[in-house]
Amino acid sequence: MISAFILDLSLLLYIELSRHAVEKVVSRVNPMIWFHAAASLGVLFCYVVMMLLGRRVLAGQDSSRAWHRTVGMTFVVLRSFNYVSSYWLG
Repeated sequence: MISAFILDLSLLLYIELSRHAVEKVVSRVNPMIWFHAAASLGVLFCYVVMMLLGRRVLAGQDSSRAWHRTVGMTFVVLRSFNYVSSYWLG
């Protein structure tokens, strides 16, 4: 999970440095760009939460397992939205 997070964060930084993505989001009033940016930030937030909850589950705190699963499903949905919206934006 940490490797996937580092790869995703590296890709985000590469896109920012090569395409100035933040400037495009701020300068345009295109709802699809804002949706894509929100999904991207949501994915990064879910990574952090998943890693924290995963450590709790590995430590034997089974009460965190349901939250881990819920955040995991949210991650999959946000990642799917992110992937699809990236194609719409070109």
